[in-house]
Amino acid sequence: MNDKIIIKELQCRAHIGITAQERAKKQPIIVDIEIVKDTREAGRLDDILKTVNYSSVCKEICVIMNVKYKTIEALAEKVSTTIRTTFPVKNVRVMVKKPQALRKYGAAYAAIEIER
Repeated sequence: MNDKIIIKELQCRAHIGITAQERAKKQPIIVDIEIVKDTREAGRLDDILKTVNYSSVCKEICVIMNVKYKTIEALAEKVSTTIRTTFPVKNVRVMVKKPQALRKYGAAYAAIEIER
């Protein structure tokens, strides 16, 4: 079974950074999510209750963004844990991108990708 529910480039804002000054103001964060879930029954029955509602996933992630984080690693772990404990999923892959982190070097973003 290789079914995946995919959310790409969810635009969020979070208080994130190593220093208190960096965490003082919300910064843009981009989140990509791949959820491994057997979706055959949802497809056969055309029933949202047999799958993971991606709108509900996004809503949960927006709630997570209201906490202050020092690292994108901590944020990615929180996203992964929340998805795995809130929804009936087999596996989740999360990428958290911080677009402003390396802009002085000309990099598009710094990111962490985890799979749980």
